[in-house]
Amino acid sequence: MTYNQRNEIGSYFETEDKIINCKQENRFDFDFEKLFSDSTYVFSGRNAIELALKDIELTKEIRTVYMPSYLCDSMIDPFLENEVKIHYYKVNYNFNLKVVEVDINKNVECDILFINNYFGNNKLVNKESIDHFKSKGTVIFEDVTHGLFNKNFIENSSDYYVASIRKWLGLASGGLLLKKNGILANKPIINSDKFASTKINAMELKKKYLKGFNVNKNDFMKIFAESDKMFKEVGTKYKIDTHSINILNKLDSDLLRKVRINNSKYIYDQLKRLEFIEPIFTENFRDDICPLFVPVIIKAGKRDELRNLLIENGIYCPVHWPQNRGQYSNIQNNELSLICDHRYDHNDMERLCAVLKNWDKINSETT
Repeated sequence: MTYNQRNEIGSYFETEDKIINCKQENRFDFDFEKLFSDSTYVFSGRNAIELALKDIELTKEIRTVYMPSYLCDSMIDPFLENEVKIHYYKVNYNFNLKVVEVDINKNVECDILFINNYFGNNKLVNKESIDHFKSKGTVIFEDVTHGLFNKNFIENSSDYYVASIRKWLGLASGGLLLKKNGILANKPIINSDKFASTKINAMELKKKYLKGFNVNKNDFMKIFAESDKMFKEVGTKYKIDTHSINILNKLDSDLLRKVRINNSKYIYDQLKRLEFIEPIFTENFRDDICPLFVPVIIKAGKRDELRNLLIENGIYCPVHWPQNRGQYSNIQNNELSLICDHRYDHNDMERLCAVLKNWDKINSETT
């Protein structure tokens, strides 16, 4: 083994310390009060969707939603649980043109048009389509999780914006709901600290493990798994936990952006030389886009082969998304999300890319 077992890249976040300070001007607030009529933190991104649905139903019956075929189950479940009929528009990767294509049928009748910001790219659904559905009274609903730290993460004229903040850093909980016009009803009011304590414990144990303390990795991984189940059980009445809101209030968002952008630029530069790995969004190589991950397409059906090799080298890259209720997109079977986050420095990115380059070289020589 060529790496220290505890020097892993990716997987669950440990307790945050690198990007936490007390500079008030850097904290996570994005001037919400200037951009929206109302906003609220919630326990999870799933809760944000559920709360938005409840808010819409106060003035409008929701019978149908028009959603992308490439999506996480946690975004779909709230609609199914509320007996909303789902129509899907196709989202696929064109291997010849090397672009993501979205096929929206303007003749579809729906009460909600659901848009997803894929890895910071919020322009796949064009303005003409959005304006068309808005003119028919359709509510525009956008998940901006992947672009939350972009310079301009709000560019579409959506009515509701939701996000899972905890995807970005070591939070025990954290979702966000933004409403463009009007006041949100039924904001969460119940303290969630008892639910968050499980994940806080797991993050603390992982931090100690990475620092060399006598901690068994299996122990905190089991606790993380327990905390994952919790997010399906905690309802919309529960607020974001105290530990997580304190982190957001002290977050150095400028540093988070700087590190992630620099890491992603290095990865994008290395990808130019590879044959079997190509970036999904080449335009994401910009200073105004802060990446959650660097999403790539692995050619020739070799995604799982490469992912397993990375794991053998202590690098844990997720897949978006392994399951999505049977709705087909060719992206999910070929996509890998490369780690570029603020926990890691240039040496870590070199280590990641060295594995990619060696694997790509071997496959190129044997093909």
